[in-house]
Amino acid sequence: MSSIQQNLLVTVIDSITSKQLWETLASMFISQSQARIQTLRMQIQTIKKGAMHMSDYFVKVKRIADTLALAGKPIELNDLVMHILTGLDSSDYESLVTAVLARGEKITLDELYSLLLNHENRVEQKKGKIDGDVIHNMTANIAQKNSYAGKN
Repeated sequence: MSSIQQNLLVTVIDSITSKQLWETLASMFISQSQARIQTLRMQIQTIKKGAMHMSDYFVKVKRIADTLALAGKPIELNDLVMHILTGLDSSDYESLVTAVLARGEKITLDELYSLLLNHENRVEQKKGKIDGDVIHNMTANIAQKNSYAGKN
């Protein structure tokens, strides 16, 4: 028992045989593993893109899915795609979500990732153009107002 960490020693101190010791340790680690799996499942079901860049969001979801797979609980592709789409909490992505769901064929993660990045770029470009147009109009209005003020 000299090679057992102090925090584990408390758990197995009452074990009389090595078999009891191993069963106690196995039971403890299985419980921890199951709790971790439940936490990961909850995370992947509730994750939201929010203000994250699409690449960061996608990697975060994929990392959770990969961790679940390593724990022996892989997520099916269709379910993973649904989790990713459900986490797109902005109305900017409604048309993309509808288009992906309306597809008759399965989408690969690579295809989905490409669509998501392209759509994010288009959304950012449109917002940049709108912001630029608003600034241009404001500048034009101020200039026009100043020219009228100078005539009085």
